[in-house]
Amino acid sequence: MYITGVGSEGDVSANESDNDCRMDMSPGGTKYWYTECDRSLKPYEGQLFNALEDGIKFYTMYAASTGFDVRRSSDKKNDFGIVLKKDVVCSRQGFKENRGKDTMGEAGGSKKKRRRTTNRVGCGARIVMKIAPDGRYTVHKFEERHTHCLCEESQKPLMKVNRKIDIAHQEFITKCEKANVGASKSYDIYAEIVGGPQNVGATQQDFKNYRRDLLAYMKWGDVQMVISNYLEQKTDCADMYFEYEVNANDQLSRVFWADGMARKNYGAFGDVVSFDATYKTNRYHLVFVPFTGVDNHKRCVTFAAALIDKEDVESYSWVLNQFKNAMGAAPPIVITDQDPAMKIAIADVFRGSRHRYCMWHIMTKVGEKVGAQMSKNNEFRKALNTVVWNENTTRTEFEIGWKSVIGKYSLNENRWLTRMYEERASWVPAFCDDVFMGGLLRTTSRSEAENRIFQGNMNKHLCLVEFFTRFEGAVRKQRKNNLELTASSFGQKPHFETQLQIERSAATVYTLTIFYEVQKQISAGCFKCRVRSYTEANGVKTYIVEDENEQQYTVIVQDGSNIACTCRMYARVGLLCSHVFVVLKDERIDEIPPQHITPRWTRDAVKHTHIGTARDKQHGNNTFGHGNSEEGQLMNIFHRCLGKAKGRPEKLKEIRVWMEGFEATFGEDEMTDWTVNGKRAIMESYCGVVTPNVIEVHPPPVAKTKGSGKRMKSAREIAMAEHYKKKRTCKTCGVADGHNSRSCPRK
Repeated sequence: MYITGVGSEGDVSANESDNDCRMDMSPGGTKYWYTECDRSLKPYEGQLFNALEDGIKFYTMYAASTGFDVRRSSDKKNDFGIVLKKDVVCSRQGFKENRGKDTMGEAGGSKKKRRRTTNRVGCGARIVMKIAPDGRYTVHKFEERHTHCLCEESQKPLMKVNRKIDIAHQEFITKCEKANVGASKSYDIYAEIVGGPQNVGATQQDFKNYRRDLLAYMKWGDVQMVISNYLEQKTDCADMYFEYEVNANDQLSRVFWADGMARKNYGAFGDVVSFDATYKTNRYHLVFVPFTGVDNHKRCVTFAAALIDKEDVESYSWVLNQFKNAMGAAPPIVITDQDPAMKIAIADVFRGSRHRYCMWHIMTKVGEKVGAQMSKNNEFRKALNTVVWNENTTRTEFEIGWKSVIGKYSLNENRWLTRMYEERASWVPAFCDDVFMGGLLRTTSRSEAENRIFQGNMNKHLCLVEFFTRFEGAVRKQRKNNLELTASSFGQKPHFETQLQIERSAATVYTLTIFYEVQKQISAGCFKCRVRSYTEANGVKTYIVEDENEQQYTVIVQDGSNIACTCRMYARVGLLCSHVFVVLKDERIDEIPPQHITPRWTRDAVKHTHIGTARDKQHGNNTFGHGNSEEGQLMNIFHRCLGKAKGRPEKLKEIRVWMEGFEATFGEDEMTDWTVNGKRAIMESYCGVVTPNVIEVHPPPVAKTKGSGKRMKSAREIAMAEHYKKKRTCKTCGVADGHNSRSCPRK
């Protein structure tokens, strides 16, 4: 980059004072600029180099230090391809070519063209090298004079000869890409690390260009890379499960993924599984179907994931069959939305499972289905929620309450509500009181929550390599959070609210999240519940317990520790209720009976030996992936030393000098394949697999799914959008009723 070319006298004199060059004028009035630098950096005629590249490198270093860019020009070769003569010229040599294209459009008007600048000013500075009889190269001609002012010192870092995306930059950009950080933000972060943009050694556009090259590299063998990577993982890791299918044109149509840790989590938390389809996560519009559960901290846990090109019964049946094969058995409870294809596939594949609808999906549709006027009726919404969301209501009480609300607000003819009532056994808690639901049915949709997490890292422009990289990153983060919560449960002691030993015993069994729920029940049993009556017959003790709302429940104790309560909280969520804890207190039982401790809620539900994915495990001792422990340890040590040397210039200099000396030990003959083919190797590390030689599985055509494109909006949605749309305001009167200043009535 240059400030000026052959500018005015004022421009020339202004630039001369800041540049390492001097200007002379020929007798004919032509201005020439000569470089000023150390003699050891300047080439001279007759100078010898062992190789042509050595000479070009020397001239490039000379140009970088004095303030001009270079480019390789013409050469002359013999019949064997050996270069006999080579020209390297100043980048401003020659003039812009005028191709003389017709810029008139078809209608006779001028065709709009992109404005392009040029730096060509006919500069004659160059170096010409010829081959010598001994095979070396000699400087045949060296033209030092330039016909333009050289670059200022402050702008030398922006010259092409001083800009280079080296291995360090490429590795940094690639790691940022894995963390969902774009090229522009990567540049900003790198500039902060090295002390400013002037120390980066590249521009923001260079970072963007490298990311463009990375995307172009992945685009060629995108699907094949994903397939090859996971098949290799499947071979190396016995607990990795991966399957795919192609269509008649060898295009990918379905993918199923479940690594060892996901399958292990299913063994611990797979009593209830929720899955839902989400859209716009990849450029092929393949539908993303994650399988979700609840872990022992009541957080989302991923069991498996699939991509399908069609949302039909066949595709969902294939996915469910793969899930059953991977996990060894179908889940007892499956929760989905009301998709008809899912319903048919579940009934066909998971024949022993109970299929339930997610209440959250259903209740969010109420406002849309009952009409605009009723949706604004807060009394109706409150009455309906009271009937539906009450977990302690019986089936008879629900039916009475439902009919009362529907009749009161004259909704007997509403077809959607009628259908929901007919399907009440599939979504109302009162009809699911005999099975463990883990809180999935009646709380906010777990699948929706997990989909939001995944969609935050994905977009509709991702290729499959990027998609799975970000998917595994989200799963890795999910597992790390679970491990942190488990560590907190073992290493931290909660505050106790009672003097009961059973509360302290519970703290050693459950995770902190679950303990606080159990503690709430223990505290209520201790301070808010009381035993109203007690009978015993044939070794069976019967307690009548009254809670703070004066509601009575029956608690039955058999064999001293087998306890059941009519509120059925233990059957629903796997935790004892306050009515049971008041009985345990009276029975002087200081520990929760083992048969009433649900293993999925305990601290030891899963023994975490690995929080990464199969990709990390596979690449643990490889150059690729997150598992390169030597590199990670080196980075940690470097940053620790840098932190300790902060504010101590002598220590910082000592580290820098040592590292420069260590860098100098890497001779040309010691360069590894990773260094020579650095760009390609780093791209392969991002993809997790080397470039495929043969493409067997081709990218799928862009799928037409329910989530692709624009969906049809209801009249209510259109009306709401128009209502909140900002109206155009008249600049004359300031009123926003559709007119403008030209048609203003007050004009």
